[in-house]
Amino acid sequence: MIERLQQLRSRILAKLPQSKLKPLSTTQLAELVEEYPDLPEHLRQLFTVIGAGSIGRGRYMIHALLGPDEVYDPETATALAGVVIVGDDFAGTCDAYDTKHGWKFGSIGGNCTFERSPYGDFIEFLEKWYGDPSRR
Repeated sequence: MIERLQQLRSRILAKLPQSKLKPLSTTQLAELVEEYPDLPEHLRQLFTVIGAGSIGRGRYMIHALLGPDEVYDPETATALAGVVIVGDDFAGTCDAYDTKHGWKFGSIGGNCTFERSPYGDFIEFLEKWYGDPSRR
C-alpha cells in the first residue's frame, strides 16, 4: 500500500506540480486516530504518505477529515451525521466516508445527501482522477 501511495503522490505532483500536499505529522495523525479510533488503515497511510492539501491550483482539496458542520448549514449537517468529508472538488461535490456504515466511501452532491461511490475507496478515486497518466 505504501508503494502504491508513493506512486500516486509522484504522479499527482508530476502532472500537477502546483499541488500543495503535506503529509500529516505523527502528532496530527495521532489526534485524528484519537477522534476516529476506527479510522481505516488505508486512510492512515494516505494521510502519512500523500497528506492533505490542494491538488493543482484550485482543482481539488484533500481534507484531513472535516465534519459536515464545517461545510454545510446546521440542518444539512445534522442529516449527514456520521459522515466525514475527505475531499472537495470546489464545484459542489464533497467526497466522504459514512462512518456509521463501516466507513463506506461516497460523495455528497448538490442534493446534500451521501451517496455510495462506484470507487471502492478514496485512494481508488484519486488514482482514477488524478493519478492516471492518460487523464488530463
